Amino acid sequence: MEEKRSMEEKRIIEKDNIDIMINMPVPKAILKLAIPTVLSTIVSLIYNLTDTYFIGLLDDPIQLGAVSLAFPVFMVIQAVGNIFGNGAPSYISRCLGMEKEKEARRTSAVSVYVSVAITLVMTVLCLLFMEPILHI
Repeated sequence: MEEKRSMEEKRIIEKDNIDIMINMPVPKAILKLAIPTVLSTIVSLIYNLTDTYFIGLLDDPIQLGAVSLAFPVFMVIQAVGNIFGNGAPSYISRCLGMEKEKEARRTSAVSVYVSVAITLVMTVLCLLFMEPILHI
Protein backbone atom coordinates (compact mmCIF):
# COMPACT_ATOMS: atom_id res chain seq x y z
CA MET A 1 0.00 0.00 0.00
CA GLU A 2 2.76 2.43 0.99
CA GLU A 3 4.77 1.61 -2.14
CA LYS A 4 1.74 2.35 -4.32
CA ARG A 5 1.23 5.70 -2.57
CA SER A 6 4.89 6.55 -2.99
CA MET A 7 4.71 5.87 -6.73
CA GLU A 8 1.60 8.04 -6.97
CA GLU A 9 3.31 10.90 -5.12
CA LYS A 10 6.31 10.54 -7.42
CA ARG A 11 4.06 10.87 -10.50
CA ILE A 12 2.41 13.96 -9.04
CA ILE A 13 5.81 15.59 -8.43
CA GLU A 14 6.97 14.70 -11.96
CA LYS A 15 3.75 16.14 -13.40
CA ASP A 16 4.26 19.35 -11.40
CA ASN A 17 7.84 19.66 -12.67
CA ILE A 18 6.73 19.13 -16.27
CA ASP A 19 3.91 21.67 -15.80
CA ILE A 20 6.49 24.19 -14.62
CA MET A 21 8.53 23.66 -17.78
CA ILE A 22 5.53 23.76 -20.14
CA ASN A 23 3.00 26.19 -18.66
CA MET A 24 4.84 28.60 -16.38
CA PRO A 25 6.16 31.86 -17.88
CA VAL A 26 9.85 31.52 -18.72
CA PRO A 27 11.22 34.06 -16.19
CA LYS A 28 9.23 32.46 -13.35
CA ALA A 29 10.26 28.94 -14.40
CA ILE A 30 13.92 29.92 -14.58
CA LEU A 31 13.74 31.53 -11.16
CA LYS A 32 11.95 28.56 -9.59
CA LEU A 33 14.38 26.03 -11.09
CA ALA A 34 17.55 28.10 -10.65
CA ILE A 35 17.22 28.88 -6.95
CA PRO A 36 18.10 25.33 -5.75
CA THR A 37 21.11 25.25 -8.09
CA VAL A 38 22.39 28.61 -6.89
CA LEU A 39 21.86 27.64 -3.26
CA SER A 40 23.78 24.39 -3.69
CA THR A 41 26.68 26.28 -5.28
CA ILE A 42 26.71 28.79 -2.43
CA VAL A 43 26.63 25.99 0.17
CA SER A 44 29.56 24.28 -1.57
CA LEU A 45 31.53 27.54 -1.61
CA ILE A 46 30.79 28.22 2.07
CA TYR A 47 31.85 24.66 2.93
CA ASN A 48 35.18 25.10 1.15
CA LEU A 49 35.82 28.50 2.71
CA THR A 50 34.95 27.21 6.17
CA ASP A 51 37.18 24.19 5.67
CA THR A 52 40.08 26.42 4.63
CA TYR A 53 39.46 28.80 7.55
CA PHE A 54 39.53 26.08 10.21
CA ILE A 55 42.55 24.37 8.69
CA GLY A 56 44.24 27.79 8.64
CA LEU A 57 43.64 28.08 12.39
CA LEU A 58 45.85 25.00 12.93
CA ASP A 59 48.92 27.04 11.93
CA ASP A 60 50.18 24.14 9.82
CA PRO A 61 51.22 25.38 6.37
CA ILE A 62 51.44 21.81 5.03
CA GLN A 63 47.77 21.13 5.74
CA LEU A 64 46.73 24.49 4.33
CA GLY A 65 48.85 23.77 1.27
CA ALA A 66 47.12 20.41 0.86
CA VAL A 67 43.73 22.11 0.83
CA SER A 68 45.02 24.67 -1.66
CA LEU A 69 46.25 21.88 -3.94
CA ALA A 70 43.15 19.72 -3.61
CA PHE A 71 40.61 22.47 -4.29
CA PRO A 72 41.50 23.04 -7.98
CA VAL A 73 41.51 19.28 -8.61
CA PHE A 74 38.09 19.05 -6.99
CA MET A 75 36.84 21.92 -9.16
CA VAL A 76 38.09 20.22 -12.36
CA ILE A 77 36.32 16.98 -11.44
CA GLN A 78 33.15 18.91 -10.65
CA ALA A 79 33.37 20.93 -13.89
CA VAL A 80 33.76 17.83 -16.04
CA GLY A 81 30.80 16.21 -14.28
CA ASN A 82 28.72 19.37 -14.79
CA ILE A 83 29.21 19.33 -18.55
CA PHE A 84 26.22 17.04 -18.86
CA GLY A 85 24.38 18.67 -15.99
CA ASN A 86 24.43 21.99 -17.83
CA GLY A 87 23.93 20.78 -21.40
CA ALA A 88 21.11 18.31 -20.91
CA PRO A 89 18.50 20.74 -19.49
CA SER A 90 18.50 22.74 -22.73
CA TYR A 91 17.76 19.62 -24.76
CA ILE A 92 15.22 18.41 -22.21
CA SER A 93 13.42 21.77 -22.43
CA ARG A 94 13.26 21.51 -26.21
CA CYS A 95 11.96 17.94 -25.96
CA LEU A 96 9.25 19.01 -23.53
CA GLY A 97 8.35 21.89 -25.85
CA MET A 98 7.91 19.39 -28.70
CA GLU A 99 5.93 17.13 -26.32
CA LYS A 100 8.55 14.37 -26.49
CA GLU A 101 8.32 13.43 -22.82
CA LYS A 102 9.89 9.99 -23.33
CA GLU A 103 12.95 11.51 -25.03
CA ALA A 104 13.24 14.08 -22.22
CA ARG A 105 13.20 11.32 -19.60
CA ARG A 106 15.81 9.31 -21.50
CA THR A 107 18.03 12.38 -21.85
CA SER A 108 17.73 13.09 -18.15
CA ALA A 109 18.70 9.54 -17.21
CA VAL A 110 21.63 9.45 -19.63
CA SER A 111 22.85 12.81 -18.35
CA VAL A 112 22.86 11.66 -14.74
CA TYR A 113 24.52 8.32 -15.43
CA VAL A 114 27.19 9.70 -17.76
CA SER A 115 27.93 12.55 -15.37
CA VAL A 116 28.42 10.10 -12.50
CA ALA A 117 30.53 7.78 -14.68
CA ILE A 118 32.81 10.57 -15.90
CA THR A 119 33.21 11.91 -12.37
CA LEU A 120 34.15 8.45 -11.12
CA VAL A 121 36.64 7.99 -13.98
CA MET A 122 38.20 11.38 -13.22
CA THR A 123 38.43 10.47 -9.54
CA VAL A 124 40.16 7.17 -10.32
CA LEU A 125 42.56 8.90 -12.73
CA CYS A 126 43.38 11.53 -10.12
CA LEU A 127 44.04 8.84 -7.54
CA LEU A 128 46.23 6.83 -9.92
CA PHE A 129 48.22 9.84 -11.12
CA MET A 130 48.22 11.82 -7.89
CA GLU A 131 52.00 12.39 -7.81
CA PRO A 132 52.32 13.88 -11.32
CA ILE A 133 49.19 15.99 -10.84
CA LEU A 134 50.49 17.42 -7.57
CA HIS A 135 53.88 18.13 -9.13
CA ILE A 136 52.19 20.13 -11.88
